[in-house]
Amino acid sequence: MKCSKCGYDNPDYAEYCSNCGEPVEAKSRAGSAEPSWGFVKAPRWPEPDFSAETVSEADIPDDAFFASERVKEDDNAHDGDHADVLFTEDDADEDIEFPASLDADDAEGKLYEDDEYDEDIGGDYEDDDEYEPDDEPRRIKKSGRSKPGGANSPKNLKNLIILFAFIAVAAIIAIVLAIVLSSGDGNGGTPDGSESPVASQEPDTGENEQGKIEPNPSDASYLFVTVYAPEGSVLVYVTNDGTRSEVTVDAKGYVKFNVPKSTLIPLTPIETSPCVVAPTVFIKNADGTETQLDMPTVSVEAPALDITFNNEASITSEDGSVGFSGSVMQVNTAVTIVGVLTETGDEVFNETLTVNEDGTFAYDAAFEAEGTYQVTITAQLGGYVISKSEHTVVVTVPAPPVVSDIIQMPWEYGDETFSQRVVFSAVYIDVWGKVPVGYTLTATNTNNTPNMSFESQPTVTEDGIFRFKVAFHNEIAGDYTITLTATAPDGTVTTRDIHVQRAPEYTPYKNRAIEGSYSLLTTDHSQPYRLSGTVKEIVSDGECIVVKFELDDGNEILLTYYDHYGSAGELVVGQHYSQIYGRTYGLNADGIPNVFVWFVDD
Repeated sequence: MKCSKCGYDNPDYAEYCSNCGEPVEAKSRAGSAEPSWGFVKAPRWPEPDFSAETVSEADIPDDAFFASERVKEDDNAHDGDHADVLFTEDDADEDIEFPASLDADDAEGKLYEDDEYDEDIGGDYEDDDEYEPDDEPRRIKKSGRSKPGGANSPKNLKNLIILFAFIAVAAIIAIVLAIVLSSGDGNGGTPDGSESPVASQEPDTGENEQGKIEPNPSDASYLFVTVYAPEGSVLVYVTNDGTRSEVTVDAKGYVKFNVPKSTLIPLTPIETSPCVVAPTVFIKNADGTETQLDMPTVSVEAPALDITFNNEASITSEDGSVGFSGSVMQVNTAVTIVGVLTETGDEVFNETLTVNEDGTFAYDAAFEAEGTYQVTITAQLGGYVISKSEHTVVVTVPAPPVVSDIIQMPWEYGDETFSQRVVFSAVYIDVWGKVPVGYTLTATNTNNTPNMSFESQPTVTEDGIFRFKVAFHNEIAGDYTITLTATAPDGTVTTRDIHVQRAPEYTPYKNRAIEGSYSLLTTDHSQPYRLSGTVKEIVSDGECIVVKFELDDGNEILLTYYDHYGSAGELVVGQHYSQIYGRTYGLNADGIPNVFVWFVDD
């Protein structure tokens, strides 16, 4: 039949124009009330309006139910994509009608013309999908074909994946929000009132019955310190510098302090880092007293000094002189330098260095003998890790001739029984020592003093031991010099000065002593003095010990002391003494007062 729109000749059985798709009417037989092919012309219903505004609660039948309530759990069940479509009990078992001239697939295409239709009956479609009201219906049983949009369809798998991804993202957002909210003070603000910043991983955490320490996830420089206590308790948090923060425990039963790690580090020099520390927290009692809580410990990194040491680890010196230097950013740092002779373990110097305003420090070390020395420079400051610099110094300066290699006194070869000093009432003193086998020895009164003489000259035995006797006269105290001359078999001569002493009477001498001030010690006289001060340095150590001594008023003098006798006191670097008794010799060649020491009672 001919299309009324485009004029195309279609077969008589066609209901739609094959050219333009418009419906065409079958030719009527004369006297017949039905179309020639037995089809009923589809009525032209008005286009339906599915908006919610056109439906009221009164329009819903009493026996209505949602399609999702009637879904059967079998392969032919709908997947609930259109569960908001309303059906009545009467409609539940009825057929869905489509135009009789189309097969089911064509009917779907006409019902959902939008490009986004998923090619599944009952699949997802957009709101602008159009329904063709002019189609003549044919009946298709809903239970007669399975719905392609079931749970295992690619479309629904895709939807499930999207759903799970959405849930995962939502969970992550919730966790982040919880962390951010927990980093506020919540009775856990910083004791110093600062904000809590973002994310840290601190592996060393602790927990016990009274508290817990954990990283602040908002800032690596802070820790959360949680303290458990009954509601209403007053907690006092104390930092390393004594700053106190009081907080009252609420119904939660705990207080969370947001604590800078720097306030946990001790304000004393720290040996190693990290150091193990515990927060200081008290609970205030009803009577106002405070009881310290047993808090867990945590490992915290302590800061290092910003220091530079300028010397190499290994140093060789040909003249025994080495200059050490460095610089430190923290100018209030205490810097010390210690030198030790490796072979004997003897300390050759121990000095506290001055750190200048620009942070620099220096020390000129003088090594008097060849050998290997260990020098350690140590820098210390409260709250910082102690910094050390170790140096090995090899001194190759030729050793000066040592006369004791030829003329040795007893203390030099291990005989501790000899004393070069006798008490005031003694008249004689025996002197002995050692020379190489074959040598001869003579003794001379160096200063020709009338108060001392030789009872005999030295005699030398076959094993090299020499002996002689000295007599004291006029019953006065004194220090006397004797020159010893040793002659080798080949005629080589070696000399050495030694001292013998007749000490003053101990008690009267102490009773006559007056306080020795710097001005009184600049003149040579025999008045006894009592000295108080600190030994700063051993200038020389042999038969005669010479030390640099700082008086309590800050002035420095020199002490000359012979300690090779049984009751001799020891002078130690760094030690303070208040009972040193002696007489002044006046100024030495360098203009420094020199005091001869008779007694050390400390």
